[in-house]
Amino acid sequence: MRTLPAKSLTASLLAGSLAFAQLACAPASIAASPSGSAASFQVSYVDQGQIWVSTLDGKQKRAISGAAPSGRQWTEQTQSDDGWIFGVARKSGYSGAAAPTKLWKPGGDVAAESTLGYDFNMPSAAVPIDLALTTGAKQVAYTYSYLAYSYPVSSLYQGTWVTNTSNTSITPINISNLLGTSVMGSRLLGVDSNADDAMYQEPTGVFSPNFAPWFNLPGMTDLDVSADGKTVALTFETDASTHTKALGLIKATGLGGTITADCVVPTAGDVSDFNVSPDGSWISWVDTRGLLVGRTPISPATSCDIISPVLISKTGTYPAIGSTQLATSPGGSSAKPKPKPLPSAWIAKWPKKSSQPKVGKLIKVGKPAFSKAGKKAQLKVSYRWYAAGKAIKGATKQKLRITKKLRKKKITVKVTVSKAGYASKSKTIKFGKVR
Repeated sequence: MRTLPAKSLTASLLAGSLAFAQLACAPASIAASPSGSAASFQVSYVDQGQIWVSTLDGKQKRAISGAAPSGRQWTEQTQSDDGWIFGVARKSGYSGAAAPTKLWKPGGDVAAESTLGYDFNMPSAAVPIDLALTTGAKQVAYTYSYLAYSYPVSSLYQGTWVTNTSNTSITPINISNLLGTSVMGSRLLGVDSNADDAMYQEPTGVFSPNFAPWFNLPGMTDLDVSADGKTVALTFETDASTHTKALGLIKATGLGGTITADCVVPTAGDVSDFNVSPDGSWISWVDTRGLLVGRTPISPATSCDIISPVLISKTGTYPAIGSTQLATSPGGSSAKPKPKPLPSAWIAKWPKKSSQPKVGKLIKVGKPAFSKAGKKAQLKVSYRWYAAGKAIKGATKQKLRITKKLRKKKITVKVTVSKAGYASKSKTIKFGKVR
């Protein structure tokens, strides 16, 4: 097994932001990987409670899932290399154990509907953290985390559950301590939670507990591999205190083979989800900008610049690139996700200002009053203060201390009510000019 050496991902981990700055300045002249035209693949993802498919240039998009069962949203999805799509519909804030699941064929027809199976000894396990679908969609793998507490001792159980997609409600097979799970064909890959080792399943079946180590990277949390095992994307923590993750890219001679190049992808902030195309020529990821797709470079040893990245969605999550063509199939739509309008009846009364702003004084704005339905909807309220029409840095609470810098400026506060899947509603409260 190889531990990545200096001037590689390990060095980037130790160097922190310096490594990112150096890579971001690398020349963009490196050609894109020659295989895999944009027309060969499309990216599926979750956006505002539905599962969508988009062309890699983001120009054509189509929602394939429709609304989730009552009280739920489509929260996680994955796509196999050959274009099958699997989704999970959870209730917000709840575990996915026993949540409804659906499997779509590459042509868009529903192949199976079931519920997500789980170990009955872990009824409140956080699941699914990751989703992976075998080629042909016979099996699905999903990671879990369960904290068992019995005073004065607590125990953390983590790993991967694997089951057949024809009936996902049955108790799954457990592979302990395998996290960040992905699939290459019908073989699982993941990270050993005890050793930060990249592990790959020996070719004895998707339910096999037999794995071999490939390479080690401190802080590694997740990985994905192309169908030929020659391109690996992975995330690793750059700051253990904040759990901020960076995105790495590796080239190898094949699954379990020699690593020939590795680098860190220039991203914006924390990376939450990512995926590489079956041929390794495309990569998708989610950072603070949203969900992006771009071509991978031929030589990560020379440059890690992603070729012409495209923002697919500002709110998309769980991307997966495969051979589905549902974004451009007959009946597809190029429309972007349109959130439902927030019902006006949910907001019974908007707040009022407290007093005239004066230097040295504290002013505040109240909370909106919600109707019974609004309270049940668990709406979120946010605040943004402005002086002379410009946002005041850091002023996002109900209260604002008036400083000398604000003298003679008109103060306003924008109160916003929001809920996932709905277009937010806002009202601006005017406080007048500071005395």
